[in-house]
This record gives sequence, C-alpha cells and structure tokens, in this order.
Amino acid sequence: MYVMGLAWVLRDEGNVRVDIISTRFPAKVQIYINLILTILLFFLWLFFFQDFFGTHHHSWRILEKASYTVWYPAIYPLRTLVCLAILLWLLQGFATFYRNIQKLKGEKA
Repeated sequence: MYVMGLAWVLRDEGNVRVDIISTRFPAKVQIYINLILTILLFFLWLFFFQDFFGTHHHSWRILEKASYTVWYPAIYPLRTLVCLAILLWLLQGFATFYRNIQKLKGEKA
C-alpha cells in the first residue's frame, strides 16, 4: 500500500528525483522545469485516475471478491483505499503546482 504515502512524500519533497541537469540552471529555470514536469505527470495520472475510478465503481457494484483464495476476501474496500490515496496524491500535486507558481511570482510559498 505504498500508494497511501505518495501525498505525504510529495508534500515533504522527499521523492527521489534526478536533479543532475536542473541543478545547473538558475532557480527560476528550475521552477519552470518543475512546473512542466508536474503538468506532464499529473495530467497523465488524471487519465489513469479516471480509469481506476471506473474500475473502483464496478468493484463496488458487484461486491468484488478475490477468487484466488479459499476464503474469498473482499477487494472493493481495498480499491476504495487506493482510490482515495491517489486522489490525495493528486490534490497534493495541485498544491505543489500552485506553490511553484507562487515561487515564480515571488510570493511567499
């Protein structure tokens, strides 16, 4: 369930990034690079989230159970947790995007 920690890691900027190229640029260019990559990453994830939400909805509608075990545990609550975790991560991504825009304008981020 590592997905549940993504928003927290993004908020604390604890994610692993390769800043070999961007550290050689001035701070403003680094912010532009972060903005562009944030847009690319999160807009792609929005499409993924839309698809995952459809799967989540279907799982609740049929009360999906795991068929690969003897006791058939319910899967739909786990899909809900993952869906909420991805939603929180997307919200934190928007907050990071907004914070980078504030840095660009010179406002306190």
